[in-house]
Amino acid sequence: MAAQADSPVGSRTRRLALAVAGSAVAIAVAVPAVVSSDARDRAGVVAKRVGGKADIREITRTYGATAGDINGDGHEDAVIVRHWAAFPRVYINRGNGRFVNIVPTHFPQRRVGARDRHDCPIGDVTGDGRADIYCTIGGKKGGTAATPNELWVQQEDGTFVNWRKSDFNLGAARNLYGRGRDARFLDANGDGFLDLYVLNAYPRKDGRSGKSRLFINEGGERFVSALRHGFTNANREIGANSLQATDYDGDGRTDLLVCGEKGVRLYRNFRERNFRDVTARKQIRMGCVEARLARIDRSGRPGLIRLGSQALTVHKQRPGGRFGPPVFRRRIGHAEAIAVGDSTGNRLADIYVLRRGVRNRDKPDTMLLNRRRGREFRRVPIPQLRRGRGDAVTTIDHDGNGLADFIVMNGHRKVRGPVDLIAFQRRRR
Repeated sequence: MAAQADSPVGSRTRRLALAVAGSAVAIAVAVPAVVSSDARDRAGVVAKRVGGKADIREITRTYGATAGDINGDGHEDAVIVRHWAAFPRVYINRGNGRFVNIVPTHFPQRRVGARDRHDCPIGDVTGDGRADIYCTIGGKKGGTAATPNELWVQQEDGTFVNWRKSDFNLGAARNLYGRGRDARFLDANGDGFLDLYVLNAYPRKDGRSGKSRLFINEGGERFVSALRHGFTNANREIGANSLQATDYDGDGRTDLLVCGEKGVRLYRNFRERNFRDVTARKQIRMGCVEARLARIDRSGRPGLIRLGSQALTVHKQRPGGRFGPPVFRRRIGHAEAIAVGDSTGNRLADIYVLRRGVRNRDKPDTMLLNRRRGREFRRVPIPQLRRGRGDAVTTIDHDGNGLADFIVMNGHRKVRGPVDLIAFQRRRR
């Protein structure tokens, strides 16, 4: 049942399994949408900038965003992290492509002032059918012990309570010396409860270990170290460029794809007891800025989309799980992040490449539409944000038309920049 207009967060009737991170605001000068004849004629879609119409308006510092169904009405909502600027925005999708920020009314315990928040995944931690929000907090570059991460638990009335370390054994998941970056909910051991993987950055100023860690959810009542459940190799110091929880080999178990300091790392969930590093065996040992596994062809096996320091490459997965040499390569300078989703309706992944400029003058982003089943990605013009510095991009279907849209954030580090929504819509005939 959809939430009422005066109560944006309603009750949940089903369990939220997993939200993939990944999240828009009008700026002063309007930039018209520009779409090439290729995008219109071959794909039958048009890209438009709709942040203002969607009621997501802000110029701010950013870090990233998460899309997921927070109130259980079947529409994708968004959590937009504003880094050091202020508390995140939690936008509920009203079902008509427009959003409302519920933080003032539904987060009474929010702290006044800024904290070093980075990633806020969405998932039902307690198993009560309501979505909760977990936010990682940075560790001041490792000069001090990290500020405890936050777990915002949704109540029956739709409000959110910040559970302290004693409420869900968050002392175990505090990760005292971790410089928290990405995090993902996943069912690592197959018991039906969402576990938590926290990706931490390193090195630290004080030389302490900054391992990324897996925490097991015991019955929706507490988090404990994965070591207590036999995951002997679950904690590693690998860096924190990007993290994806997905089943890459189709065995029904959730695996982990990490883009760390030393490149791509693929960890296979082995019998729901351990994560084994299969990077070398699958032939994907390579440097990366960000990496994603996605459906790029009709084989049923996800391919690897890798953003490097100078180029974007796409690798198909062969029978047996190995990844071949690039079937597509494009040189893209100043690239900062990628997001993938089906923006044309052909059920194959297209790629949004976000680029970072200098100071308050941004570089134009790149949109690549999937052609020839992953062997070609054709660039099409899209509306551009010219202010700020490109920071992050997240996939969301904001209007429920089945086409992937993108929340684009341009508030990199100390720069305050616009957040906007680039939407794909079917061309009217």
